[in-house]
Amino acid sequence: MRNPILYEDVEVLKVIDGDTAHLKINIFIDKQFFIGPCRLLGINAPELHVDRKLNPAGVDAKAALLEWLKKPIKVAAKSEDKFGRPLITIWAKETIAKKVVWTNVNEWMLENKFAKRMGLQGQKIQDEMNEKTLPKNFKK
Repeated sequence: MRNPILYEDVEVLKVIDGDTAHLKINIFIDKQFFIGPCRLLGINAPELHVDRKLNPAGVDAKAALLEWLKKPIKVAAKSEDKFGRPLITIWAKETIAKKVVWTNVNEWMLENKFAKRMGLQGQKIQDEMNEKTLPKNFKK
């Protein structure tokens, strides 16, 4: 596997659910972009629909992710899922007590019960990505 890469030029196009968003990521200096769905690494949020009915837990998870993605973000990507979607860690910029911090959105979704941890492999990759790509002022 390659080392994780931190991307700072990211535009949110659409939030699909609590663990997937369509992003536009500037992947090279010469403005070549990846545009498409990205999956949050190591988490699994509730489905939006269960038996063709809206699932309140899925709606809440999507809303929580959407709120974070209204802020400036950075993403780290290392690998893809079985559908070819980049597996990403998202950091969102916020100001707390006049200090800028970058919050790991994946971990926040877990800690606030909007998603469940998805496998030990996800945790191992997440830990490695945190170690190699943390933005300055990182807050878990």
